[in-house]
Amino acid sequence: MRFASDPALSYDGVNHAYATPFAGRNGIPAGIFVGMKDLPVGQSDLDYNDDPFVFTNVSSTPEPGTLAMLGSGILGVAGILRRKMCR
Repeated sequence: MRFASDPALSYDGVNHAYATPFAGRNGIPAGIFVGMKDLPVGQSDLDYNDDPFVFTNVSSTPEPGTLAMLGSGILGVAGILRRKMCR
């Protein structure tokens, strides 16, 4: 049996992952809480606490290298489009 966060990929057609911001408590640092279900619907209590963990130091700020690659890709596409339009 396979379980996933995408219901289309799960054995029973249900989302088996839950994620939410976590403020931290009981010695667990703040971060992103992720809980998983490891049983199919009908056998599960759907409380998402079977395989819990917390991601810490999560940042959505892109690295400079990522921005440079994105910029060069956009320039490349613009150059190709310009060539095609000028013919």
